[in-house]
Amino acid sequence: MDGVDAKARLSKDESLELLSGSEIKKNVRRHQAEEKILNELINDELVEDLGEKYKLKEDLEFQSISGATKLICGGSQNG
Repeated sequence: MDGVDAKARLSKDESLELLSGSEIKKNVRRHQAEEKILNELINDELVEDLGEKYKLKEDLEFQSISGATKLICGGSQNG
């Protein structure tokens, strides 16, 4: 798997809404905080297991772009 397809919307209050259908990398190392969030999403059945990645079933709000990126990719990303 080379990457994931994720879409988001920036709110007027500068928060970020990660949109339903966005993909999340599965087999990557995450910091404890992001791993905890992902496990909660799995337990609450808010992500679908697609084998090599997860797919978000509902929109999810983050306070920052970097917070969403850390969950999606397992760490911060440039660009």
